[in-house]
Amino acid sequence: MKTQRCSTQNDPAIRISRRLAIAAFLLWGLSLALPGFMVETRARASFGAEVLVLGLPFGWYVGGWAVYANLPFMAALVKLFHGEQPRMSVAAMLALAATLPLFSGLVQDEGSGHILRVVGWGWGTVAWLFSIALLAVAAGVRAGALSKATLIALFGVSSVVLVAISLVHRQQWSAANLQERALFIHPGIAFTWAEPCGVPFVWPTEAVLPPHSDVTMDIDASLQKTGYASPWLPLPDTVHRVAEGDWVNFRQHRDSVSVKISDVTPATRFHFEARKTDAGAILRLVDTTSGKVLYEQALRKRITSNQLAEYCPTSTHRWRGFSLGVDKAIARAIGDSDGTTRTENSRETVQLHVESAQQRCDIGKDDIDGVQGLRAWDGRKAIVDTSWRSYMGFCSANYIALIDLVSADGVDESTLRASAIVFDRASLRPLARFSNGIRCKPGGCKKVDSTIENVFLENGRLTLDMRSGAMVVERNFDYFAAERLARNDVAPR
Repeated sequence: MKTQRCSTQNDPAIRISRRLAIAAFLLWGLSLALPGFMVETRARASFGAEVLVLGLPFGWYVGGWAVYANLPFMAALVKLFHGEQPRMSVAAMLALAATLPLFSGLVQDEGSGHILRVVGWGWGTVAWLFSIALLAVAAGVRAGALSKATLIALFGVSSVVLVAISLVHRQQWSAANLQERALFIHPGIAFTWAEPCGVPFVWPTEAVLPPHSDVTMDIDASLQKTGYASPWLPLPDTVHRVAEGDWVNFRQHRDSVSVKISDVTPATRFHFEARKTDAGAILRLVDTTSGKVLYEQALRKRITSNQLAEYCPTSTHRWRGFSLGVDKAIARAIGDSDGTTRTENSRETVQLHVESAQQRCDIGKDDIDGVQGLRAWDGRKAIVDTSWRSYMGFCSANYIALIDLVSADGVDESTLRASAIVFDRASLRPLARFSNGIRCKPGGCKKVDSTIENVFLENGRLTLDMRSGAMVVERNFDYFAAERLARNDVAPR
């Protein structure tokens, strides 16, 4: 018996089989650390370890039967190390791995059930397939079914396949623009199904405007629609030209807050325009003084495999977790170094000066000039959010405070919920928001008759002097990040 075991252990076929099995296992382990695939709208690829952990319980739902090949892979691996012939395990492993083309993608969310299709395969998947094939070869060697010549031929074919994939990767890299290289065909992705845009992506190395420059914007209305068929252009806190006239448009995107002031015609040197073309659109940032085009990006409109219209190069809204988009490029060119609009994410906050506001300056109750929502407010024409129009307005020398008082329990003034928004009086720019943090109880808040006689403004709080007593309302510093203004918009005059 000892002689037989010794001869078995010294059998060249068994030794080669075990070495091939070890190589297959190492390759399999490597596949877990590499990107496996990426799906549409997700900039981050799914790594092999994630695919294994999530695929085993949920892969069946999206046709991901190939992930279950890992189970007979392990069974075959154990049998080979024990000197057994894993015929059934290898057959099941190969059959399941062959279903990889049936994998449809990832579920976007439980509500819609929409499947995000695969747009690129990573080197992790390539390594995984090679590990499957290598273990099958190891089993064939163990069974004595593969000759030395056959082994040489198989390794030759494998080398050709690997070289072919590398050449495809190189060709797709050459055809891709800067954005596509970062998204679809970066070093972790072996090849992609995504169609190349064919339009260069222009990423400014730095701002092309002087700091704190105002920009007039003339954007084709059809390019501002939401959805995939939109470039999703950024609208910074600046002058925005619309069809019916010139408006100063202040927007705070995180809080869906906007103020538009009409009848303003600023003398602005820099102009941003977005125009439709036969191929898609053209975006330009122009110095009107010299006529020089400071930034230009062409867009191509195309139809996706899901029969949806989209523009390429794309904006960041199209791909979750992606920052190299057209919208960020425009914001960067205008003057935001990290590619986000200055008003949206700046960590600087406007410092408010101490003032007292007693003069009433409510937003008008009636529309004017036949324009829905257009009101006469503090001597100007403005469109403000619907929810603000019932707020009480109080003016100081430099600010306007809009105050909302309601009963949190819907009964009386025993629990008043106070909220306020403070604007720069000269420009009507939203500057800060305040609240006392009281929430409405079930049944909702109700308006109460409470007279405010004075609003005392400080940087961190407002004090409301009412007949029933004083109320302190704290500032919410997370709201209304300040634009780094060159103009002295909020200084005392």
